[in-house]
Amino acid sequence: MNQRTFTTLGELRIGDRFVFGPARVDVWQVVNQTQKHTEVNQYAKATGRFIHKYDERKKKTTRVLFIRHTVPVPGEEFFMEDLKEGDVFTLPQQSTQYTVAKTGDVFYTITQPDGSKGKAGILTKIIFVKHGGL
Repeated sequence: MNQRTFTTLGELRIGDRFVFGPARVDVWQVVNQTQKHTEVNQYAKATGRFIHKYDERKKKTTRVLFIRHTVPVPGEEFFMEDLKEGDVFTLPQQSTQYTVAKTGDVFYTITQPDGSKGKAGILTKIIFVKHGGL
């Protein structure tokens, strides 16, 4: 799904971030899906936590503006900040696979195929390959 696309809550997957309309700036995240409802909570980027104590239940037919996925699926393009230690990824237009060795606030330490260590910024675009390579 492309960023800034109108969709319904039922089409989103757990971890997806969205807003309730183009004029709104408060970011929400899908927390759980049931048969008829989607549970959501407002996300605060500054703290990396949810704002509300309890999740809100919304109808799956509620129209929203999709922002981005936060749970990687193999083959999808993501930012480095969405990966966890041990995750394997490639860079766009490359086939070399790298592994996340250590996460950080600004840079991630990555292991290159020859075993040497390198650094990558958290906003580096990557192609996710698989979870748990270490």
